[in-house]
Amino acid sequence: IPLLDRASAQKLGDRKLGELADMVSQFEVSDLYTQINYRGRPVRVTPLLYGDPFKWFNNRQQGLPAYLIIDMISQEVDVVRLTDYGQSKADIDAGGGMLYSESEPLFRNVRRALRIRYPTFMFEQITFELDEQGIPYWVASRSVRRIGLFGGTDITGVVLLNAGTGEH
Repeated sequence: IPLLDRASAQKLGDRKLGELADMVSQFEVSDLYTQINYRGRPVRVTPLLYGDPFKWFNNRQQGLPAYLIIDMISQEVDVVRLTDYGQSKADIDAGGGMLYSESEPLFRNVRRALRIRYPTFMFEQITFELDEQGIPYWVASRSVRRIGLFGGTDITGVVLLNAGTGEH
């Protein structure tokens, strides 16, 4: 039975980032904490954010180096460095981290990248999720507005954006 709510996951994530001397001064933890099933277990996942515009400027070539996975049953927090999933340190240094994020101020901002690629789509919610191999994706639900007596909003599909490469 999952025993961990969002607020508790945020405290655990902030505490874990504080333990990492190489990341604590450059990055912050996002408030997303998306709940997913990952490898058969309920977890919350969240990306890192750049600490401020100067830290973005210094780290923009490499991208964000990691994300957090919080197990909702055992309350263990894992910092998953992207080198853990088939990318070498040289790939990360060459721009193999998570290049697309919410804290990017320019064209690699998730919302801006989706708007440029899909100018006629309306997006409701954008969440951070993982596939079973641990590759991070941004999942944007596409909506269509209905007008009429019983009008409303219908979700008609999703757009997946690879957080590392920007492929959709």
